[in-house]
Amino acid sequence: MRLDPLQKVETRLVLLHHPGILMNPLQPRPLIDAGQVVIVLHHPAVDRAGTVQFDLVCVVRNAVAAFGRPVLLAPVSAVVRESLPQRLPHGCGLMEEDWDNLIDLDCWLPRPPRPVGLPIRIGRHSRPHIQKWPDRLGDAQAAYPTDGKRYENRMLGGGSFLHDHYGEVPANWTLLPFRQDDVAGFLRELDFYVYHHSDAWSEAFGRCILEALAVGLVTILPASFAPIFGDGALYGTPQEVKPIIERHIADPRLYADQSERARLQAFGLAPMHQCVFLPVGDPDFACAGGSDGGAEAIPVRMIGNHQR
Repeated sequence: MRLDPLQKVETRLVLLHHPGILMNPLQPRPLIDAGQVVIVLHHPAVDRAGTVQFDLVCVVRNAVAAFGRPVLLAPVSAVVRESLPQRLPHGCGLMEEDWDNLIDLDCWLPRPPRPVGLPIRIGRHSRPHIQKWPDRLGDAQAAYPTDGKRYENRMLGGGSFLHDHYGEVPANWTLLPFRQDDVAGFLRELDFYVYHHSDAWSEAFGRCILEALAVGLVTILPASFAPIFGDGALYGTPQEVKPIIERHIADPRLYADQSERARLQAFGLAPMHQCVFLPVGDPDFACAGGSDGGAEAIPVRMIGNHQR
């Protein structure tokens, strides 16, 4: 539902997705009387190269000015949480739990149980952005092996920018244009999912990874994702990818167990205890980071639908 910006609205909760929308003052000022204002942080404040991605002081100031009350920050992962300053700007508090992306597992059927044959099908999908790929050709060739008789690599979201960046693309890399439709079908045709990116890139959560786990793919990632996905994925450098794959090919039980762990680790909708309930009604809640227990609790978690 779209609202007339000049219409006065009363609501118990306002969710502001992504800090980028608050880098400038909201004009005209929203005529919204909100019991609680939450900014969902879908991006780290500072990336792994130390580059500031958004001005948190500015974001909070503009949100407080727009809605006339303190705000609560909701990082989508430990990566985003750790990028925040120890001393938060005036006028905001920090949610104790991460705002994990959720996925409807009923829409992501598991990979059919089938033996892994040759060539072994490795895949990945992401927006076509060079920072979502390894910086060096050698690392890319290690993560996505070039032996065409044994490995086939399918990349949804690859393109000419990879030729520009690496100078060459191995013959067993199949580059497919990024699309939003039937990603689940693409993933179910794979045997392994491998996602390695630039040294400077900080993946706030990894929606693409969540989708791979949801279909039960054995997934191999950089160690930086371990706090988010736990034992649902496997972790290693690009040079460790092939040994991990070969170990799981040699032991079908090991492969099946990891595939099951992947799907169990996916942040599904079914376990209602994963929902977050925010107390509202206490005007000091957002700054204090807690409640006196007398405030009304309302469910606010929603299915994630964010950029991969």
